[in-house]
Amino acid sequence: MPATAERIDVFVAIADPTRRAILDRLRGGRAPVNELASGFDMSRPAVSKHLRILREAELVEEKKEGRFRYYELTPAQLEKVAAWAETYRAFWATSLHALKQHVESRRVALDRAGAHDAPPDGPAKQERRGRSSGAKSPTRRSR
Repeated sequence: MPATAERIDVFVAIADPTRRAILDRLRGGRAPVNELASGFDMSRPAVSKHLRILREAELVEEKKEGRFRYYELTPAQLEKVAAWAETYRAFWATSLHALKQHVESRRVALDRAGAHDAPPDGPAKQERRGRSSGAKSPTRRSR
């Protein structure tokens, strides 16, 4: 990478869905710019701009062969993203376990309260049914 090029943060680079799609395509191996650009509904210069950002973030590498430019994935920088995401694994495991316990305790409490006898559509509809099946509703007086 030239000394004058500014390095783009990997998280900034992968924030854009087009750039993530380019990375996904490059997982299958290197590809020429034209092949990458043909899969998007945008101009080739716009795709080249996305590739420049990915290159500056060191997520892809450009190789020139004759008149063609090929891009290939250099996933080392993605290790930062993986490490960051990994810190949330314990959080989600704990949160999902707590949710499971809450749901199971509610189910037990409802079973003890006899909620299994309640209609499946809930108390609001049961109340409306009660009104229509015996309770009198206000009537209009005729003039």
